[in-house]
Amino acid sequence: MRRQALYAVIAVSAMALLIPTVAIASPGSGIVLPITTVSDGTLAGPTKVNIPGIIKLQTYDDLRVLTQELTILPGGNTGWHSHPGPVLVTVRHGTFRYQESDCSFIDYAAGQTVLDSGGGHVHIGRNPSASADLDLSVTYLIPPGVAPRIDVPAVDC
Repeated sequence: MRRQALYAVIAVSAMALLIPTVAIASPGSGIVLPITTVSDGTLAGPTKVNIPGIIKLQTYDDLRVLTQELTILPGGNTGWHSHPGPVLVTVRHGTFRYQESDCSFIDYAAGQTVLDSGGGHVHIGRNPSASADLDLSVTYLIPPGVAPRIDVPAVDC
């Protein structure tokens, strides 16, 4: 049953990639291309890790672990989007503004990590600086075969 649900998610995601979304998507700006893929692997599941007081992690099937590094120029942003699974964003240099769809935000400095819960949580990442680049390391925990990012319409903040 779980595998059927995973296949359904993959099929819907693949179909969504084929549908033109330029008119409704919220593209980013100021992102230096190409984005560097540091690693891309699969954790064979199911997996359970429980270290009391530190972490509890359980997967039900295979899990793709994708790590990328990206740079956002001053005043740039990622565009409004969500992710199919949790994402860890570590600020390597600069200030990262993580903004929610209710327009609230938190600024993170170099050395800090943000945990995005994924699962359709809509947000945008911004470089609020007028002069310094923002360098991020981003690790996605997602089902294999699924795109790590889901573009969504812009939120009016």
